[in-house]
Amino acid sequence: LDDLSLGVLIAGPDRKLTFANSGFTRLTGFSVDEVMGQNCSLLQGPETDPDTIDRISRCTENGDCFDGDVLNYRKDGTPFWNGLIISPTHDRNGEITGFFSIQRDISKRKRVESILNWELEAMTLIAGSNKLDAVLDRLMAGLEEQMPGALCSVLLLENGERLRHGAAPSLPAAYNQAIDGVAIGTRRGSCGTAAHFNRQIIVSDIATDPLWAEFHEIAREYDLHACWSTPIRGKEGKPLGTFAIYYREPREPTTEELALIARVTPMTGIAIERKNDEEVRRENEEKYRTKVDGLEVLGQVRADPRFQGLPI
Repeated sequence: LDDLSLGVLIAGPDRKLTFANSGFTRLTGFSVDEVMGQNCSLLQGPETDPDTIDRISRCTENGDCFDGDVLNYRKDGTPFWNGLIISPTHDRNGEITGFFSIQRDISKRKRVESILNWELEAMTLIAGSNKLDAVLDRLMAGLEEQMPGALCSVLLLENGERLRHGAAPSLPAAYNQAIDGVAIGTRRGSCGTAAHFNRQIIVSDIATDPLWAEFHEIAREYDLHACWSTPIRGKEGKPLGTFAIYYREPREPTTEELALIARVTPMTGIAIERKNDEEVRRENEEKYRTKVDGLEVLGQVRADPRFQGLPI
């Protein structure tokens, strides 16, 4: 059992552990000595679902098998999704003699599922008749759930010259107001520079980066230390705005974070273009209605005998 990559536990009928393999110690960070005589509640933490724990308890009390997922915590306090199987063992008389369990880290699978669910929610919002600011707010809030500690924002490019507030559910309102309308340019922070060059700008330490020279003070005031900005492009490749991720500590993006940014940026572009297209369509419909109404009035005037013979 020690050669298995999966965590394996054996417990007595009182659910206290009598065996743990090396796969379990690698998975959780607990040593064998630390868990002997304990039960698996030592893996529970603040976000562990109590309903799932109740299901596990009912299964062990009734002598049933459990096969499910539970959010557990390692010795160092980091959470992980545990794919858990528990089976009771019996003697010849059918009495429960203990429990055998297999544990595996399924955090990556859960993360993929969470991202896909968030993308589906986002596309549903985009396809509906929701206002752009509500869609962008939910997109950014959903992304912050996927990237703990991130502060996400969208700025919209106005007349190809300035960036206007689009969404920033977690950034301070005063900061959003301060940068609303900032001109784009070569050294205009992460977003102004990204919009100007139409390329991604990664600033891992705002305090020392020359692109933020004009904005060091305001960033320090609001405890912002990293900002990664990506242009949001339309169908023709021109920037519609910028999508930015701030952190309260200096840091570089991971490969996984860059991949997530690459997924959300096109969705944001679709939301903005859809809204722009709707506005153009409404304007055209209004112009058409005005023209039709004018023609109807003209027809009524021409048919009125009082205007007969006039050059109408």
